[in-house]
Amino acid sequence: MVRPGKFRLRHQQRVQLLAFLCGLPGLLAAVVLLFAGDYGPKQFFTVLILGGGAWLFFSLRLQALLVHPLHTASNMLAALREGDFSIKAGFTDEQDAIGQLLLEINLLSSVLSEHRMDALEAHTLLDKVIQEIDAAVFAFSPDLRLTIANSAALKLVDRPRKEALRCYAAELNLDKALESPPNAVIPNPIPERAGRFTVRRGTYRVGGEPHELLILIDVSQTLRKEELLAWKRLLRVLGHELNNSMAPIRSLAESLQRVAALPEPEPEDRDDLREGLEIIRQRADSLQRFIGEYARLAKLPPPRPRNFRLAPLLRRIGSLFENPPVAFQPESEDLFLTADPDLLEQAFLNLMKNASEAARQTGGTVHLNWQRQGEVLLLHIEDTGPGIANPDNLFIPFFSTKQGGSGIGLTLSRQIVEAHDGTLDLVNRTDTTGCRATVSLPCR
Repeated sequence: MVRPGKFRLRHQQRVQLLAFLCGLPGLLAAVVLLFAGDYGPKQFFTVLILGGGAWLFFSLRLQALLVHPLHTASNMLAALREGDFSIKAGFTDEQDAIGQLLLEINLLSSVLSEHRMDALEAHTLLDKVIQEIDAAVFAFSPDLRLTIANSAALKLVDRPRKEALRCYAAELNLDKALESPPNAVIPNPIPERAGRFTVRRGTYRVGGEPHELLILIDVSQTLRKEELLAWKRLLRVLGHELNNSMAPIRSLAESLQRVAALPEPEPEDRDDLREGLEIIRQRADSLQRFIGEYARLAKLPPPRPRNFRLAPLLRRIGSLFENPPVAFQPESEDLFLTADPDLLEQAFLNLMKNASEAARQTGGTVHLNWQRQGEVLLLHIEDTGPGIANPDNLFIPFFSTKQGGSGIGLTLSRQIVEAHDGTLDLVNRTDTTGCRATVSLPCR
């Protein structure tokens, strides 16, 4: 850095000065020889003019040879900075220092030109893909002003591109979508329109500043198909259960009609009548329990979170089982959890009950442990029973491999855990016989 007030020659001026100084000793020597010799004024001025002209010419030529290539390199680098890759240096000689510099700049220009072309082609392809996909893609600046929107996005907000790109997220009714958790399902941002959309969110940086990426995927048709499939599955299960109950009831009713039509029934006919009515009553009770279990599964209340200690809840549930007793891992820490303890108690009770019944078949054991991994609580219930015979049907409602099982315990437990944004997995153990149930819950 040059200090204020201090004179300093530029590089070009220093080169020019040195070029003149290089010829100065020769010119001075010629003047001294002319004075020392017996020469007249005509010879003196002739030599002085010719020598001085040659000195000036070669000095300027030397300056041009040194400075001109630097100007060329500077202009080429300035063009590269501006994105112009068309300027090339003509003098490129690998054996010459200046030529080698210009050659490297030429090669750098070619490489940058190729990279720029690749980037433009990738950007064009990406823009084409974004415009063609059915999902609505929005990008917002740090102040939540819309910067990018594909055709599906413009159709969703019902705005022309120029108008939409001047709007903020709140003006497009997309502020709530930006605040929604990932994979959430939200209604149509336009209140008067129908439709449901799943939310995909992310962030990316432009110029070091974070931008928001929002993708809305229309799942209305998918949800309608899933709803229709669920209704078909429900009707199939209900129809199967009703047929299983009504067929024997109908057969018994016809037999009882014949018995009731007898003018004087025999004692054994009366016994058949009482036995048939009892069977009808039992089937009706079974059918009522079946409908009640279905209603219980369908009417699961939403969680009511509150803060509670996890260890006392689990120990209270574990104390209900004595054959075999539930063994707690001593190093499991006592955590506070924000969730609905009543619903989780029902889910944990079902899982411990299944583990206890499985362990009882083999005279095995049940172990319970939990730990926190980051922001997630992992709870493991392990037994040494016979294991899972048919894991593909575990969470199918009313499917049970147990004698007299209702088939909704695991389905209900998973529904409760998923209502708390968690997961429930059951797998056969690999270290020994038995099953391991893993509950994953967010530590909020």
